[in-house]
Amino acid sequence: MHQTVREFFFRPNGPVASSRFGIVEDDAHIRIITTCIRYLTFCAALTNTAQFPHISSWASGHFESYVKYLNKRPLINYILGHLADHIGKCPRTTHANLSPLVSQLLTELTPDNPASQLLENWVSNTPLLNQAFASQGSSDTAEQFRNEILWAASSLGFHRVAEALLIASTQINLHRQYQGLLPISIESGHQDTARLLLDRGAQIEAQTRLGYTALHLAAGNRHEATVRLLLDRGAQIEAQTRLGYTALHLAAGNRHEATVRLLLDRGAQTETQTRSGCTALHMAAWKGHEVTIQLLLDRGAQIETQTNLGYTALHLAVRNRHEATVQLLLDRGAQIEVHTCSTYTALHLVAENGYEATVRLLLDRGARIEAQTPAGYTALHLAAENGHKVTVRLLLDRGAQIEAQTLAGYTALHLAAWKGHKATVRLLLDSVRIEAQTRLGYTALHLAAENGHEATVRLLLNRGTRIEAQTPAGYTALNLAAWKGHEATVRLLLDRGARIEARTRSGYTVLNLAARNRYEVTIQLLLDRGAQIETQTRSGYTALHLAAENRHEATVRLLLDRGARIEAQTLLGYTVLHLAAWNGHEAMVRLLLDRGAQIEAQTRLGYMALHLAAWNGHEAAVRLLLDRGAQIEVDAFSKCTALDLAVENGYEVTVRLLRERLL
Repeated sequence: MHQTVREFFFRPNGPVASSRFGIVEDDAHIRIITTCIRYLTFCAALTNTAQFPHISSWASGHFESYVKYLNKRPLINYILGHLADHIGKCPRTTHANLSPLVSQLLTELTPDNPASQLLENWVSNTPLLNQAFASQGSSDTAEQFRNEILWAASSLGFHRVAEALLIASTQINLHRQYQGLLPISIESGHQDTARLLLDRGAQIEAQTRLGYTALHLAAGNRHEATVRLLLDRGAQIEAQTRLGYTALHLAAGNRHEATVRLLLDRGAQTETQTRSGCTALHMAAWKGHEVTIQLLLDRGAQIETQTNLGYTALHLAVRNRHEATVQLLLDRGAQIEVHTCSTYTALHLVAENGYEATVRLLLDRGARIEAQTPAGYTALHLAAENGHKVTVRLLLDRGAQIEAQTLAGYTALHLAAWKGHKATVRLLLDSVRIEAQTRLGYTALHLAAENGHEATVRLLLNRGTRIEAQTPAGYTALNLAAWKGHEATVRLLLDRGARIEARTRSGYTVLNLAARNRYEVTIQLLLDRGAQIETQTRSGYTALHLAAENRHEATVRLLLDRGARIEAQTLLGYTVLHLAAWNGHEAMVRLLLDRGAQIEAQTRLGYMALHLAAWNGHEAAVRLLLDRGAQIEVDAFSKCTALDLAVENGYEVTVRLLRERLL
């Protein structure tokens, strides 16, 4: 009520005083008190219904619904803030007349009514009401309830509800999951709520679990006006998150020029770095925001500052394909040949990712096309390895050396074949030596076959590559395809005439390699195509030995089914049973014995399967061999029994088992 109106109605000798419109102050206070108590009673009655479950079972959605309910009743704020004043100005002689109204209100404030939890503190401290009010339940529970409501109000931006809760003595700096109320209201963009919390003493530097303050969140969410408010209230402009981000980093990374300008005007440092070494300029370049970059450079940002990984703003711009940003940075003097910590130049980065337009731009601006990484990779190598055919063509048109080799001797053709990029291989084959070898003697065909790139293998064969070319270790393309179990590639090579019995320098055939690595489907194919099952390596190992030594039970079963000799011996006289016993593979020992393996067969040094199992302490294998009739007391040529070997190597359980069987 305006003061002049108040004086008009309340002046004792005024024209209204003796009329029917005259207002007696005491009567006015009583009327206001009556209205307020009735309104609170009405609000409490509405929430005492089935609209809300018992507060002990409330989830976040219930708190949000209750906040929305309170937000529709703004008179509550006036009542909480001013009812005590009206009661204080009302003659105590009239309090008795108000008792029925008070009793009706308190009747509604039952323990399961959210209004009871909301108003507990306020009622306990309000004259007239506190005389008849008995606190319901635990005050800690009520405080927690009010904190949850305040949290929801701050998140939703209902500043009137937040104000009501603050009047009701709710804590404002309480953390929930390490995140304060002020930061969450800022992040949600509710400036009025944030201002209210600040006015009521919220800690402006309160941090989230990740170290974000209100200023960080406002800057990162493009809330310029809130940033200004926080700075005016004393927020630390250089405060950093756990990862080292300042407000300037976050504004620059979120493409908000106005906030960046405001922070710079207020003294934000352009060269502050995050834990990973990023400045605000890096953040803007990463997102490709030219206007912010221009602003930062105009304010003194260093264009060549590098991150912990050695990235400059130019590197980040090219890596994210921001061509206009690259152009701007180069125009502002960025050095085009600066290396990252992995010694990649900007050209390497864009070639690796196949960004043709940016490659063209960098070449036009003088990037060295033959610049190499420590491993000897040029831009052409990286583009070919990743199958960027268009970029490869561009680099070749600009003079890239097609036969350039990495330190390991790989050309662009080798890398494209290794990764199976058929289209890139076809392009390179028009101008490159198809039989070029790496330092280890691999041709493009070897690499394509080893990695199972059937289409690339077919292309290379169609273009005349030698199918029987060998590496210095003697591997052909067929050996390598079988070694890795690439059945389709093995089939293709066989169809094109590859020799199925080709051997490596160690004497491994295609079948030996497939058996060693447990590729049953490839083994089946090779046997169907006529591979010799008993061919031995230089050490005398057959495919069956290799499968057994590497514990491939299914492969052993397959080879036996296809006629492999179970008693075949290596140069040292080992049978498959010896190898299975030596490795303690009980299931395979059982399989071999069931298939007729000789339990007393001896190696060149006179060792039987029992000796070898005991030597390595394989109790289960020893027990099985004993159960199948192995002789304990037989000596090897070294005059050692199985018991002697177990004792010598300290296998107490095996020793005990053998001694029990001797009794």
